Amino acid sequence: MVRKTKYLLLHPLEKATHIVNVIMDAWRILKLSDLPHGWKRDLARAVLRLHIPDAGKLPNPVNLLGYRVSYFHPEHVRLFFREIFLERSYFFCADHEPSLILDCGSNIGMSILLFKKMYPQARILGFEPDPDTFRILQQNIDQNRLKDVTLYQCALSGAEATIGFYVNAEKSGSPAMSMHKERTNGKRISVPGRKLSSFISEEVDLLKIDVEGAEEAIVSELAASGKLQLIKRIHLEYHHHILPGSDRLSRLLSLLESSGFGYQMRAESEPWGIPQQFQDIGIFFYRKDYKTVGNSQTDLQRQFDGTAHR
Repeated sequence: MVRKTKYLLLHPLEKATHIVNVIMDAWRILKLSDLPHGWKRDLARAVLRLHIPDAGKLPNPVNLLGYRVSYFHPEHVRLFFREIFLERSYFFCADHEPSLILDCGSNIGMSILLFKKMYPQARILGFEPDPDTFRILQQNIDQNRLKDVTLYQCALSGAEATIGFYVNAEKSGSPAMSMHKERTNGKRISVPGRKLSSFISEEVDLLKIDVEGAEEAIVSELAASGKLQLIKRIHLEYHHHILPGSDRLSRLLSLLESSGFGYQMRAESEPWGIPQQFQDIGIFFYRKDYKTVGNSQTDLQRQFDGTAHR
């Protein structure tokens, strides 16, 4: 993805070429996808709406997949849509209608919209620490009249205490907001910190964690409290080398392995072969002692038939 500062400097022909490349890349993803035809069609329409908007300007809110989505910056909503809907970062197949999903690091709520599209009856708890972003998150839940979604404006960590949180003062809603100033060189604000274990009293069908560096503290706290045993699946984004030279991934993997989880991983690193390079690593954890459902065409068809237009 071309960063906005660079994108604004592009010649009009270069901008047009960039848009064509983005759309063609989306087509490639959809062509190779095993999603049902109805989902592919609706996703393709959404890609066109995001990148070739009517009147040349993306409306706010923008209509996507039957939702009205408010946002801060067009490049952010395009990034979220690509990662969450096209690249399927948080897709999962359940053997029944999930009862409870925890969404840690909700930002403006695109992941919650995905979960409600997939599993309309699921209860969802969403967590977002930044007050400005939380306002847009609440707006997206309210204007789409989503039921059984409860939102909390707090940061999740290993302690119940006020926490320093770094935000981009010039661009609200940045995906890189973090408790680590190394992740976002921005303004420090104070937000309430909570333990995730205090919100868990029953089995959790999916725990999604994208918290820009706080993931190890959250999982460690769940393990210490005994609540990790109530989690069936985890979609976790691990932020490798937020602190250059700090290599701690093995600690997280060891903790979850010893708790009975298997995992799949995917990652990109550009440029490759440079020591201490920051890297996002997507990890899907699943309990080995729990019946899992695959991601075959048959499984997806069974899961999503009829949901694309709810």
